[in-house]
Amino acid sequence: MAQISLYVDDGVLDSLKQRAAAEGISVSKLTARIIEADRCSSVWPDGWFDLYGSVSGFPDTDDSILDPSLDDACDWFVGETFEEVQGTCTCSIQTSS
Repeated sequence: MAQISLYVDDGVLDSLKQRAAAEGISVSKLTARIIEADRCSSVWPDGWFDLYGSVSGFPDTDDSILDPSLDDACDWFVGETFEEVQGTCTCSIQTSS
């Protein structure tokens, strides 16, 4: 298992110590749990992609209202389908007891 060193102010350390003591675990274990929980906080929630197309009339299929000058802003997305993007939005956390 890898190790890291963290520099935090005294107030943060005191809070970590109190919380760890209350949970009956070490500060190291608590910090690892916090980091692991945060690691996937930007993952799409369960069911997010099931909502695609669930609102009638959205997105608007009339492309004439779009500003063509913005086309280059998303050139990284050109050619990708919804299904291809959906398959890349996964995250799993594996922890050992």
